[in-house]
Amino acid sequence: MHQGSFDKMKAFRDGYLSEYLDSPLEILDIGSQIVAQRQLNYRPLFDSPAWRYTGMDIEPGENVDVVVRNPYDWKEIAAESFDVVVSGQTIEHVKFFWVTAFEIVRSLKEGGVACLIAPGAGEEHRFPVDCWRFYRDGMSALCEYTGARLVEVYTHWKGLHYEDGSERWKDSCVVLQKPRLDDRERGRLHERIEMQKRVLPGMEGNIFAPPSPVPDRRTPSGFTEMTSRDVFSRFEHGREEEALRQPFRLRRRLIRKRWKSFKRSFTQSLGDWE
Repeated sequence: MHQGSFDKMKAFRDGYLSEYLDSPLEILDIGSQIVAQRQLNYRPLFDSPAWRYTGMDIEPGENVDVVVRNPYDWKEIAAESFDVVVSGQTIEHVKFFWVTAFEIVRSLKEGGVACLIAPGAGEEHRFPVDCWRFYRDGMSALCEYTGARLVEVYTHWKGLHYEDGSERWKDSCVVLQKPRLDDRERGRLHERIEMQKRVLPGMEGNIFAPPSPVPDRRTPSGFTEMTSRDVFSRFEHGREEEALRQPFRLRRRLIRKRWKSFKRSFTQSLGDWE
């Protein structure tokens, strides 16, 4: 995870969760495994005495509390069990991300919120695959498809002067909220979630199997209906103001680093084209 992703998730926390610091929140981080030495992770952002952070991944490792066997069917995660779901630099590695998006909505309590961050550009980085890039419209479409309510969406296009070159990923961010549903709406959502899994490659034989029971309704999250707070655009503006205050020598060094990163990415793209 790069510094820009960490900073954007911090902006989400400060903008949407700061008033709930004393409220008990269950927080799920998807793709939480630390795979490199000194790699940033989101756990410190949600280290509040009233909050409980759970790291989830598809294999055991550092910063992983729950391992799911199937990225499209989280049997290890109960429905409507988390107030907050976060994920950064993960869904671009998921072949059928729209099915995983339904699992995110399933795991959220009614009224719960999620923040997803994924690149809109950058070089290929397979782990073990690298399938997708996302823009604002793609994130908005994901909310529409899963029935989640779009709260805020953003794509980082400007250079924000990161020493690690974070800006080359052009991250897209979305904040969504699971609506409160009546019994009929809950039943329809459950049917759609099951159907997504049944049409996956290798699962076609189960398409006509009887539906499983609708999960029991759980206590909804304590969040009110959220509206956009423009946390990501305000964060971007703050980074630009901070960069202007830096000494010219530092800004020149950052420009050189970004130019080298661009040349490296461009050269790799030419090699792939050839």
